[in-house]
Amino acid sequence: MTVSLPCIVFVQVALVRLLASAGIQPSAVIGHSTGEMVYAYADEIFALGRELQSAVKLGMTDRPLRLNVGLVDALPKSLASELLRPALNMDQAVHLVVWEGKLRDLVEDLVMDRLDIVLSDDRARETGPSKVYHHALGECGVRFLARPALARRLMKTFPASLDGAPALMPTVNTHMRGALETWFNRHEVQPHIIAEIEDGALIKDLAEDGHGFIAVPDFVADKIQNRHGLVEIGRAEDCREKVWAISIERRLSHPAVQAVTEANRKRMG
Repeated sequence: MTVSLPCIVFVQVALVRLLASAGIQPSAVIGHSTGEMVYAYADEIFALGRELQSAVKLGMTDRPLRLNVGLVDALPKSLASELLRPALNMDQAVHLVVWEGKLRDLVEDLVMDRLDIVLSDDRARETGPSKVYHHALGECGVRFLARPALARRLMKTFPASLDGAPALMPTVNTHMRGALETWFNRHEVQPHIIAEIEDGALIKDLAEDGHGFIAVPDFVADKIQNRHGLVEIGRAEDCREKVWAISIERRLSHPAVQAVTEANRKRMG
């Protein structure tokens, strides 16, 4: 018996709707070939079901605005939280969903309409046949921080003092690492790299423990200093950290995405 592809998809979608109407939410859904398309549809259906249950339980009359964000894993989380804050401060309730990953994977999800926006510290290089648009949110300089004893020693002859100083560096796959290497070469200093770490939380914890200095975007440096007990060594205004919002729209239409881009352009522009 030959069964057409549309019939298979119809049956799969109908099954998803039947499960959702019965209040059944599977712990996992996988798909292959056309099943991948149905999986994405199913994931949205069950997510909406969970939102509905929560809204009814809380007595909400208006459905929250769902915002699906892709966050490049190399972007400092302290910076990401500041970037997303305007969406959560909207008058309208927002249901924020943040996915973390590599830029290429997140852009693929973006063009598949699984994400509304991707926040990144770099531009997407390869997007295949689908076009994406880069919206510059702003840029800022870099601030070097360390525990008080180390900071006091290094700030006296900054930036020359960084030569041979213990450094906790981001990994080579990050935009920040490339910008720092360029800045070090320009000032003819070569820090002693103690560790190369992709995770922003871990690198700040190690700096708090006194293992070396770190470089952070100036936009969030005050918060990091206060939270981790770090002191400023010096600033590199010519070492720039840029932030991009990547979308499939030239003109942004999602209200929460508009709030994120407009507020951060005013603060960082």
